[in-house]
Amino acid sequence: MSFLSSRTRSAREGFGKPILRKEDARLLVGGGCYSDDVNLPGQAYACFVRSPHAHARIGRIETTAALATPGVTAVLTGEDAAADGMKPLTHSPIPVNPHERIIRAHDIVFVAPHSPMPPDCVRFVGEVAAMVVAETPGAARDGAERVVVDWTPLPAVTTSRASAGPDAPILYDGAASNVCVDSQVGDAVAVDLAFSRAAHVVRFETWVHRVTGVTMEPRAAIGVWDPAVGRYTIHAGAGGLGRTRTGVAGALGVPESAVRVVARDVGGNFGTRNSCYPEFALVAWAARRLGRPVKWTAERREAFLADYQGRDLVSHAELALDVEGAFLAFRAANTSNVGAHAVSFNPLNKGMAIATTVYRVPAVALRGRAVVTNTSPTTPYRSAGRPEVMFVMERLIDLAARRHGFDRVALRRKNLVPPSAMPHRNGFGVLYDSGDYPAALDRAIALADWAGFEARRAEARRRGRYRGIGVANYLELNTGDPRERAQITVRPEGRVDLVLGTLSSGQGHATSFAQLLVEWLGVELSAVRLITGDTDVTVVGGGAHSARALRLAAVVMAKASDQIVEKGRRIAAWLLEAAAEDIEFAACRFGVKGTDRSVDLFEVAAAAMRPDAPEDCRGPLDATSDETMPVPSFPYGCAVCEVEVDPETGAVELVRYTTVDDCGRAVNPMILHGQTHGGIAQGVGQALWESCAYDAENGQLVSSTLMDYALPRADALPAFTTEISEVPSTSHPLGLRGGGEGGTTPALGAVVNAICDALGELGVEHIEMPATSERVWRAIRDARREPHALE
Repeated sequence: MSFLSSRTRSAREGFGKPILRKEDARLLVGGGCYSDDVNLPGQAYACFVRSPHAHARIGRIETTAALATPGVTAVLTGEDAAADGMKPLTHSPIPVNPHERIIRAHDIVFVAPHSPMPPDCVRFVGEVAAMVVAETPGAARDGAERVVVDWTPLPAVTTSRASAGPDAPILYDGAASNVCVDSQVGDAVAVDLAFSRAAHVVRFETWVHRVTGVTMEPRAAIGVWDPAVGRYTIHAGAGGLGRTRTGVAGALGVPESAVRVVARDVGGNFGTRNSCYPEFALVAWAARRLGRPVKWTAERREAFLADYQGRDLVSHAELALDVEGAFLAFRAANTSNVGAHAVSFNPLNKGMAIATTVYRVPAVALRGRAVVTNTSPTTPYRSAGRPEVMFVMERLIDLAARRHGFDRVALRRKNLVPPSAMPHRNGFGVLYDSGDYPAALDRAIALADWAGFEARRAEARRRGRYRGIGVANYLELNTGDPRERAQITVRPEGRVDLVLGTLSSGQGHATSFAQLLVEWLGVELSAVRLITGDTDVTVVGGGAHSARALRLAAVVMAKASDQIVEKGRRIAAWLLEAAAEDIEFAACRFGVKGTDRSVDLFEVAAAAMRPDAPEDCRGPLDATSDETMPVPSFPYGCAVCEVEVDPETGAVELVRYTTVDDCGRAVNPMILHGQTHGGIAQGVGQALWESCAYDAENGQLVSSTLMDYALPRADALPAFTTEISEVPSTSHPLGLRGGGEGGTTPALGAVVNAICDALGELGVEHIEMPATSERVWRAIRDARREPHALE
């Protein structure tokens, strides 16, 4: 029987067990190796001269003073890079998976190129204009301060609304406008007809603002050039090494085989590390020019300026309902701000693909546009594109309930896609494979004690606080790079090596992946060694994004494990002098059916290396599986949030938070709960505090330090109530869906719905994010009610 068809959970440390993470013992005592921990003999240090302007022409760059700085060995410019033939980074902004693709080739107006160090024009504050290389980091910084650039400032635009306007300054010569994608999907005629017959129509306009990852480990990279073999090596943490290799190879104009990328531990990602960065190509190029390794480590402010950012979507949406509250039609216009360069259109595409989320909506029409602006590029950020559209739909439903007298929970339940309708194809053509959405909603409502809320509201009022409760359903669309490869080798000394093309940035891969081999091969958890992080070893693989790592790795691991057992059976038959069909495998042992004769898996591996072993199975006991799996998965769930608002100050306190998340099947529930907790913190952080704030006049990032960018803190969050639902996915051989992003996806809607519920009796209907105390206080004031008048 194939392990792919097995749904048993038997091993003590195997599938479904809440095992403590095996990698933590190493990390907690400082045993990790992050990008800045890598040092090579003879290395120099780079510091980048970054643009202080959001949009400017680059004139003459004066380097004399910088070169005279003690310790400085080189000052490199965009003209130097162009003279050496450096090209734009190779990104993959256009969605290619047919199961999720809404944006088509003819919808792409232009793809804004991304030069690692432009020679002529910068388009956001923080873009690289020059590169100083020195013997020490301090000398490099001193030299960078002495580089003088002749800037010619140009008009800048930072918001998608302004950038799409007819009078906006054009970022790219030859472009008719800043709109780089314009896509329409759905049936506009059917939608217009449904709206004309609707008993109720709700309209909503919002801006889901921009945030960034603020990873614990700032980016760092070392570039190495080996003239003997004509090959570059880049040591740099990332979400996956393949994109870094592709991007660097494209910029340097060499085949991917001429680039090796190595990463060990990665201190956080959330999507912002998945795409290739200019600095990675530049340190490799500089290493070749100077004939020595070149290292760069970002400072925190540099990371705020130049890391890829996330979200930033303007939406105008409408929902039509009949007199009973049934949804009739949905239409929207979504505009995504992709920043100065086209790194990815995927957030826009994925948001369009599931804009109606978990609800039945007979008629849909949606226009999706992407615009370039004088801001840092955006990229898929935890649950790319989905939190935005969930927020829009969940706010529309709450507004419909408030304005037209429906119960918020009943209205949602009435319009959920029922399990009996699965598989369900939504109005945009995306096929949901399976799920029980009503069960997730009902369970979350029960766990959150929705029925007892009014008593808690009354108690808060006696303390002078307004308490509110909000609910939000969600759906994920998980795809990612569809190709993954696993190589399993059973070592005679009692170890199993697992080589995968994924890369962990804190998700616990070394534990979860090992649990699968514990389940299938019966080995001890400690015997499994996960090997990732080197393109010379992993060969292919898509890294960790879109909840793909375990979901896809499990399939190729299962197929490789099947091969291990089949090959081991033949060797065991030789050892035990029995027919191969009489050999059975269980709990790490091959045995002859009906007897007590058996051999251990590792004994078999040792026997396979003997010169007298059968020729057809002589050699290492190993197996490889390489598969392309484009079919998406659809995790789903529900979040309930409770807040209390101080009417005197506008301060919002998160007092309760409950989620139910369906992952299909949980390999390690403990790790999954941890993922959910982190996701909730990120979603709540955006709803209440976090914001990449650009000055609309000059394009300066005014939230470029940790004093200005307000991260969520442990003391600002309550203990979370999280529960895992397991309705196996019918489109995955092992029933897996994915579970790394669900905590974030409904959080925006749940938090803002709770705040608006708290302040509804004061006349506050909506508050834009982040719902800071000032913004909430102004909303209360503008509602023309005394903020302290408690009824």
